Amino acid sequence: MNKLENNKEVRKPWGVEVWYAQVPKKYLGKVLYINRGARTSLHHHEKKEETLYVWHGPLVYRWINKAGKEQQKSYAFNEVVHVKPGTKHSLGAGSQRVIIFEVSTCYPDDSIRDKDYYGRSCKE
Repeated sequence: MNKLENNKEVRKPWGVEVWYAQVPKKYLGKVLYINRGARTSLHHHEKKEETLYVWHGPLVYRWINKAGKEQQKSYAFNEVVHVKPGTKHSLGAGSQRVIIFEVSTCYPDDSIRDKDYYGRSCKE
């Protein structure tokens, strides 16, 4: 079995990302562990397109609709969320940790933070 060259673990204030597959210009695979009561920043991607598979949840998915209003929906085990480029969104956990498998187009640096909940800077 081949060792993946780009696998890594990235600690975040809301949990951890484990990168398990990266094929440049093709796809990127991650497992996201979101701590109980935590959520990612509100962010968007200019090019990156994501599909999220909920392994353990429920996942609280928040996004900004075309009218500029925040919306929210919960997703349970075995449900899928598709995030198109340009969609401002945040992923969160309620009373239990969330585990998500993410597969996306391979733009590893295409994340623009719109609002942060942990004091990190945002690109305005």
